[in-house]
Amino acid sequence: MLNMYIYFFREYNNGDENVEIIREFSQFLLGTIATALPIFPAFNLRDQSNLAARWEKYLKRFNNLMTAMNITDASRQRALLSHYIGEEANDMHETLPDKGDDKDFKKACDALTLYFTPTKNVSFEIFKFRNLKQETHETVDEFDTRLQIAAKYCEFGTNKDKEIKAQIELGTTSKKLRRYSYRSPALSLTELLNYARTIYETDKRAKGIEATSPESPILQPCGR
Repeated sequence: MLNMYIYFFREYNNGDENVEIIREFSQFLLGTIATALPIFPAFNLRDQSNLAARWEKYLKRFNNLMTAMNITDASRQRALLSHYIGEEANDMHETLPDKGDDKDFKKACDALTLYFTPTKNVSFEIFKFRNLKQETHETVDEFDTRLQIAAKYCEFGTNKDKEIKAQIELGTTSKKLRRYSYRSPALSLTELLNYARTIYETDKRAKGIEATSPESPILQPCGR
């Protein structure tokens, strides 16, 4: 596409082959194209904490971007990946073996994934999971969603629901929910979440009634 624009530029300028003018025009054109692209963060290579999990999340978001932009051509996907991941990550990628040619998007992704995989730190992910607590502004369902995402990198396997249930018990802001769960140790995660929703809806309705109901008049003793 860039060559096509340069061709029209030369035609417009009567075949002028001035290299400096063409270079300046090319830089201007590339800048214009770059500003038309959606904003997407670069991959932070300087933060070495658990690169594997962060790269997996980044690549998933990048693939979502490609879907949203309806870009299916592998060469364009690879070019955009090189553009978006940032200069440092792209320079590192250029040194990797088996990264394929400029038309092979999958090999580029596989090479980066393989590079980051040895740095996966499950113990650190579990540590972060254990320190998650329900925020004052979020529901138990929203807290559960955060725990579900964090648990993906902890390799809990078949114990995932059990671990999430235990973390809800520890981290919830609801004393009522915690006590109910401790009184019913056989409770499943699904049952615990259902009870949390019941508490939420009950409290919501009660507050609505209290906000609209007039205060009861204070009864005065009858005089004789």
